[in-house]
Parts: sequence; C-alpha cells; structure tokens
Amino acid sequence: MVTSESQPTAAGGAMPRKTIAGPRGHWLWGCMPQLQNDGPGFYYRTWRDHGDYVRIRAIPGVYFYFLTHPDAIEHVLQKNHKNYRKPVFFNRTMAYLVGQGLFSSEGDLWLRQRRLMQPAFHRQHLAKLFPLMVAAADTFVQEREAAAPGEVVDLLDEMMHLTLRVASTTLFSTDITGEADTTREAYRTAFAYLNYRMGTLFKAPTWLPTPRNLAFGRAKRLLDRVVLELIEARRKTANRPDDLLSLLLAAQDEETGVGMSDQQLKDEVLTLLTAGHETTGAALAWTWYLLGQHPQVQNDVADEVRAPTARPRPDHRRPSLLTPGPRCLRGGAAPLSARVWPAARSDRGR
Repeated sequence: MVTSESQPTAAGGAMPRKTIAGPRGHWLWGCMPQLQNDGPGFYYRTWRDHGDYVRIRAIPGVYFYFLTHPDAIEHVLQKNHKNYRKPVFFNRTMAYLVGQGLFSSEGDLWLRQRRLMQPAFHRQHLAKLFPLMVAAADTFVQEREAAAPGEVVDLLDEMMHLTLRVASTTLFSTDITGEADTTREAYRTAFAYLNYRMGTLFKAPTWLPTPRNLAFGRAKRLLDRVVLELIEARRKTANRPDDLLSLLLAAQDEETGVGMSDQQLKDEVLTLLTAGHETTGAALAWTWYLLGQHPQVQNDVADEVRAPTARPRPDHRRPSLLTPGPRCLRGGAAPLSARVWPAARSDRGR
C-alpha cells in the first residue's frame, strides 16, 4: 500500500522526522515518470531493492511511503485508520467512475453509507451467497475442461470474467457476463483513464473533448447503463430475491430512517461491482502469473489438488474448508502476489 506525505517546512519550526530510504528519481519530477510508465514494475523493483518500508520521492516536497509488511498495513488500515485519509486527488479521481460511493467518500457521508450497507454483509446473509460463488467456480472449471487442448488463454480476461460472474450473481441475482466483453472493455478504459489522471501532473480538464476524455465518457455511460437497468428492473419486481441489491433498496439509516437516493444507490452498486470483481480478478491473475514463473510450485499445486487425500468442496458451515487448500498457496504465491503486485493501490494521505 502507498501513503503520502508533504514535507514540513523549516519556517514553521517543525523538526524533520527520521526518514527511511528509497528512490529519489529525477531532481524535479522525482519518481513520477517511473510510476506513470511502469507502476507495477517500479513497485516490484522498489520492494526488491529497499524492502518492506520505502520512502519514494514524488515531486519536490511530496513523498510517498510504500509499505508491504503486514504489520505496517495493519497499523495503517486497522489499528490507526483514523489517522490516515485518502488524499483529495485520489477521491476526486475515483469519483469520476464510482461517484460518491463508499470507496471514494470520507467522514460523515462514508459513515452513513457504511451503516446503510452493513446488513448486507452480516454473516447469515453472506452464507446464502456462498453457493453462488462455488457455482461460478464450477462453471469456470467446466468451461476450461471443454476447451480445445493447447488453446492459448488470456488468464486476466478469464479471471475478470469469473469474478464478474460472482459479483453480478451475488449482487443482482443476475449473471451479466453476457455483456462481459463490452463491460470488461469499459472497465479497462475507465481504469486506464483514472491511472492516467492520478499519475500525470499536467493533463487536460475533464470538460475538454479530448480523445481520452471522450473514451472515458463512453465507458462511464455504458457502466452506468448496466447498473441503472438492473436497479430499475429490480424496483419493478414484485417478488424480490434476497440479495445485496434488494437489501440496499430496503436499507434505512438507523437514526433517520432515510434510505438511499437513486444516485447514492447507483454509486454504491457500481462501487461494489467494481471492487467486487476488478481487484479480485487482478489478484487471481497475478497469482497464476507467479505460478507460471515457478513450474515446480505449479506442479505441487496440481499434485495436491488431484491427490486422493484432497479436501472436500468448500462449505461455509465448515470454516476449516474455507482456507486456501494448497499449502504453497497459503504460504507462497497468493500472499506474495498481494504484497508485490497489489490488485488495487491503497493511496491514503496523512
């Protein structure tokens, strides 16, 4: 994860803190060119050369802390999360895609939305979603087994397709992977645009009809349409399924009794759909990449899964079956992929 810091000035009487080592980059642009041109590669090299705690110079007076040690992540995200806020530029940029959803909001708005959504994540309700997740995994395996031998597969696309199916069936009780190609392309366009705006110092205003702005506008309208059509269809349904979308439609603030407006509902559903499939799909793709780089570990995974003593199917009523099965994944490839190639950057400002 990445946190940001502005350098205190001597005029204010502040004593400079003891800092940790890290790359400084260009005297003026710092490490911004590397971050913009090859973010994952830059983060990997930085972690390899400097370790789990790194200070990265962005531009004069602005630094980022790159933290990959579990203790540091726990400190920032769990034990002291009130001391760390996402920087304004991050929230403003993400809001282009997900509006004022839980991911891009802060303070009272964030707390109110979190309270409204909390019932949708109670254990009893999540237990009902578990069979849908297993069914999506089964469908993926069946599709792969039916493929022609030696067929070349784009694992990123496959993992995005799988996690989109999981997210849409658990959120909406509807498999929207029939529109997977257009939806996936819209997400790719949108995330490329957000990365560009967060990683570029000088860019055109959003209202200017540049090719990049126009492409993002088309992607955003498509994603909004998919979500709004599902919400509208659900509102017209007499017998609503017991899923997250129905819970969100019925959610009311405990103190005021007020539910979500249509705009808030759209923002939250789009946030959940985005976070629920894009980051998970990327994490799975990076895990497969690591396995491909280590054939022996890949063979160990296959041997353990196919062994006569392989564990039974996952079951939410038996917590011991919910931990990743292969030992090499529990202690190796999966945790490493999350640490070195995080699926979604966590930019929290201080």
